[in-house]
Amino acid sequence: MNEHNRQHGFTTVEVLVGVVIGLLVCLTALSTFTFMETQKRSTMGRNGALSNGGMALFQIENEAKHAGLGLMTTSAFVCSTANLGYKTSVLLNNSPLYPVLITNGGTGSDSIRFAYLNSLSGATTIKIAKDMDSASGTIYTNVDPNTSSGNLLLLRESGSPCTFRQVSSVAASGSGYAITHTSGDYNYGMLAFTKQVKYVNGDYVAFTSGLTWVKYDISNGTLRETDNITGTTRTIADNVVGMKAYYGVADTNTSSAKSIASWQSPSTFTVSDTNLLKVRAIRVGVALRSPERDNSCPGTSSTLTLWDSGPTIDISGVTDWKCYKFQTYSMIIPLFNVTSGIR
Repeated sequence: MNEHNRQHGFTTVEVLVGVVIGLLVCLTALSTFTFMETQKRSTMGRNGALSNGGMALFQIENEAKHAGLGLMTTSAFVCSTANLGYKTSVLLNNSPLYPVLITNGGTGSDSIRFAYLNSLSGATTIKIAKDMDSASGTIYTNVDPNTSSGNLLLLRESGSPCTFRQVSSVAASGSGYAITHTSGDYNYGMLAFTKQVKYVNGDYVAFTSGLTWVKYDISNGTLRETDNITGTTRTIADNVVGMKAYYGVADTNTSSAKSIASWQSPSTFTVSDTNLLKVRAIRVGVALRSPERDNSCPGTSSTLTLWDSGPTIDISGVTDWKCYKFQTYSMIIPLFNVTSGIR
């Protein structure tokens, strides 16, 4: 047989070597893919927590910067207490309405309330020119109120609760203007308030496009914003497992006291007009859980500190807490409208 016509194949050893090399390449590729996928999921988890933390604090910061707008006078709150009705409910009945109010959550999360008028026009006031004939009677002014049907008005006199009402109509009346407030969502409750006020000549009325009064709290791992007026709730951020807030308090409530003398927990801070007028800022911290589970479950500590020497959050109640990574974020937020009102 001609030597050149012989066909050569792979020997068994060569085939086995090739198979082994192929397996090693596959295993290496699989290991690399698994590692890269794990890294990607871990990075995405951290980025998700970072995004949630930023969203949570940004929303709270925005509300805090508005807090107190239209609710401040020189060295005081416009209203120590207020009457507020909405549709068929009395929401405030000679009760305080503070720009910022932190509610102590004990071993759980705190909640924070913010209140402010929605337009700068609410920071200016007009004198009432004639006694009201009843608590729900027509309001007379000598100055054009520059308002329209649907806007809110805030009635106030020294020593009495403020009252929120809704403008029904504005009409020229003699040399002034007559403002009625008989229909509208905010005109409920005048006869249901414990202290009904019939405002008189020399008292004040302010006008605004609306009132914002909201609460931020944590429920089932979700940061929520609740409108205290309408009762509607919306989700701000997921995987938020805890929130704490402190008051930044000056030594006095005078305009010269601009700096923060101490940070006080809502568990020890006494809520009053005098003390809240000392508050220059709030400090808010949130704890967030990564959305990605780490199946090695390496967690060792169930306590998170929100800021240096600050409050802690117990995460032991979070399902499988050892199998998730957690991050904390905190921010100091000045209360511009409260500080500028104390001048």
